[in-house]
Amino acid sequence: MLKNSFIVFATILCLVSGTVANAYVASSTNFIIESDVISYTGGLSTSTNFSVQDSISDGLIGEGNSTSYTIDAGPLPMRESTLSVSVPADLILTGTITSLRGGTAEGSVSVTVITDNPGGYQLKLSGTSLSSGSNSFDSFSGPASWSVADGTSAFGFSTDSSTWNGIDSTARVVVTENSNNQPSGTATIINFKAESKKINQAQPAGSYSSSITLTALPL
Repeated sequence: MLKNSFIVFATILCLVSGTVANAYVASSTNFIIESDVISYTGGLSTSTNFSVQDSISDGLIGEGNSTSYTIDAGPLPMRESTLSVSVPADLILTGTITSLRGGTAEGSVSVTVITDNPGGYQLKLSGTSLSSGSNSFDSFSGPASWSVADGTSAFGFSTDSSTWNGIDSTARVVVTENSNNQPSGTATIINFKAESKKINQAQPAGSYSSSITLTALPL
């Protein structure tokens, strides 16, 4: 007689990275201006070997600030933006999945991104397969509504529980925000789901885990 064994899940979320880039003050579909400057003359010169941006501007350079403002003086002043990402704790998916009857397990985490970049940021997610030894769940085929065919299994994520994406080495967009959100930041709920419709021990019992990478990029 076949034994109905339980499948245990531990989705590990521990790798979070962010990058820093120069902000920009104006843009269109054709250009981005990183910073304003009032100068007397100057311009961009290029050849097959180099690109040089120059300006003739204020004689005094430096930074002035108060509690209300910060001003850079001088030719082509640039300011770096900051970006921070909260690190979620490890997540245990809850639900009952057995090797005989299948089932569903779910869980969610909150990720907060804070940036002073006027262009905002984009948060992406990638990860390893949900696996136990040589056994694994398939990456969900999305973006699409959640549906798992008989005889298969799937593992995926969603921010609205309506449209789901798979989880693999491809970095997929979680959320895009096109503005400065300092100081409070923006919290995004990421939902994870695993489902098996494999029966009669087709999805072996075990402790299944996945390592998720979240990457925040300034825009």
